[in-house]
Amino acid sequence: MPTGIFNNEPIRVYLEKIFALRGRTNDFRQLERRLIVVAADLDSGNSVRFGETGNDHIPISTAVQASTALPGLYPPVLIDGRYYCDGVLLKTVHASVALDQGIDVLFALNPIVPVDTRAAVERGVMRRGKLVDRGLPTVISQTLRTIIHSRMVVGMSVYKPRYPHADVILIEPKRDDYRMFFTNIFSFSARKDTCEHAYRTTLAHLASRQNELKPLLERHGLRLREDVINDPQRRLWPEEGIPEVHGRAQPKAPLTVTLDRTLSKLEMMVSDMEARVARLSAPVEIDTVPASASLLGTEPDPAQD
Repeated sequence: MPTGIFNNEPIRVYLEKIFALRGRTNDFRQLERRLIVVAADLDSGNSVRFGETGNDHIPISTAVQASTALPGLYPPVLIDGRYYCDGVLLKTVHASVALDQGIDVLFALNPIVPVDTRAAVERGVMRRGKLVDRGLPTVISQTLRTIIHSRMVVGMSVYKPRYPHADVILIEPKRDDYRMFFTNIFSFSARKDTCEHAYRTTLAHLASRQNELKPLLERHGLRLREDVINDPQRRLWPEEGIPEVHGRAQPKAPLTVTLDRTLSKLEMMVSDMEARVARLSAPVEIDTVPASASLLGTEPDPAQD
């Protein structure tokens, strides 16, 4: 029986090609700055830090493949005789990986939050504001998000007493960010808009906390760029020097085409599953006409209703 729905080998191959370009490396030991990639040992349940001494001989591309092998979706990755999968199996943030190195300030990015649908109806996102209307996949998604987020909250609460010298700054979406919650994360075509939306909401998040963050960052010799976070016209792609693409797109590399097709196939499967669940969960109309009236071809007596 397969251990995953999709093959994650193209992820490793894609990264391996990118890291083989001039000026880049696929070797942890050759990096100018330290990189730690966390995964979970499937057979022991222990966390493994690729990039640390003893595990730094593993190619970065392979470590990332293992770290992103979400159980059920992608198969575990075999490395040196052991099978590894996504580190979320054990923890959500893994902030201790950096805090154990003695750092003073840590930015923790958590994209996984449960959605709050109370404002969804008035915003026109949902008809009733009930996740059950969207079928089993949405219910499972909300359940997993709630479990993972609650575990993260517990984990964050122990960092301060355990690492009193460090400040941990958590950045995550709002619970009423319906665009992030209802966007299909497997849609390859939506990645650019999703990144732009995430960039804008992160700037808004930092702006809303600037009175709190400004003195905190100054203690560590850092400065909050108020001109950036308060700029309503600022966009991700132009700031990164990436022009907007108009008209016909450039041809894709074969590997990108393969990845695009795989993600498109997954998107169609998810949509098909949602449609099937919606049909199964749709209310059944019951004929209230009495059997005798139906058999005789007469209208039902209103007095019997």
